[in-house]
Amino acid sequence: MTKIEKIIKNDREQYLLTCNSTSATVDINDGMNITGFTVNGEDIIIYDHKRYINGGTYGIPILYPTPNRIYNNEFIFEDKRYTAKMHGFIRKAPFTNIITYSEKDSVSIFGEYIVDENNPTFSMFPFISTLKIIIKLTDNTVCINYEVKNNDIKNIAFGIAIHPFFMRDDNTLIKSNVKYMMIANEEKIPTGKLTEIKNTPNDLSEYKNVDNLTYDTVFMTENTGVSAEIFYKNKNRKVNITSDDNCSHLVIYTPLNKNFICLEPQTSSTDCHNLHNKGFIKEANLFIIEPNKTKSGYFKIMITN
Repeated sequence: MTKIEKIIKNDREQYLLTCNSTSATVDINDGMNITGFTVNGEDIIIYDHKRYINGGTYGIPILYPTPNRIYNNEFIFEDKRYTAKMHGFIRKAPFTNIITYSEKDSVSIFGEYIVDENNPTFSMFPFISTLKIIIKLTDNTVCINYEVKNNDIKNIAFGIAIHPFFMRDDNTLIKSNVKYMMIANEEKIPTGKLTEIKNTPNDLSEYKNVDNLTYDTVFMTENTGVSAEIFYKNKNRKVNITSDDNCSHLVIYTPLNKNFICLEPQTSSTDCHNLHNKGFIKEANLFIIEPNKTKSGYFKIMITN
């Protein structure tokens, strides 16, 4: 059974997508944030009401065009300086031109965010462009598809990420295909330097218990796409996080004494614009689109037992 309906959640109108025993709620006025994701009646994503009230991140927010931290809240691109903000400006932004689809084996919702002279964010990101998001729900899986279209006469540069807040219990393990850790300064901004993690305490090719980790760290792959896995040993349940091959970075956040962890696939590094400007081209993996061109990709979360 597939179904799409409007509901009230957290005193806000949201869309509830249902595909058999899998469901997701999407807030189109909060940057297409997936505010809930359940499989067989069990929450995969945690909702922290205090974070919501305080304006923090929660659910599965989309981070664009500056994923995660950015040095001094500004970036330089093609010799021009721009004001920016941590996590970008899509969080809490309303999407328009909403279209929903219900098919035999899937349900989807489409929305777009248009940046032009009439948009308040244009002063911060003065690039005429459109971000299109399609969230597709199938059995045990949610996929976030994105497309950025450059409608300007100059190049546009961006990174994009998702920031899922996954449930955490007393026996939660993680692993990933990442190959490098990005060395960061005291403000947790990557310096551009990398260190290989194979055969080190930070090697994530085998499961590690998150209770033994204190990460708020950017990792990098060999530009073959991000793959990460959470294993809830007590429940014998796995959460697989994957992306298309253009995605190269993963932020892992394992705070102490919290009931969540974050595994955040990113197309680009944290502070990607500034790293690119400093000459760390591969390390930044900044997406640059020429006029009238597009760039697309996806992030996928799949639950298995």
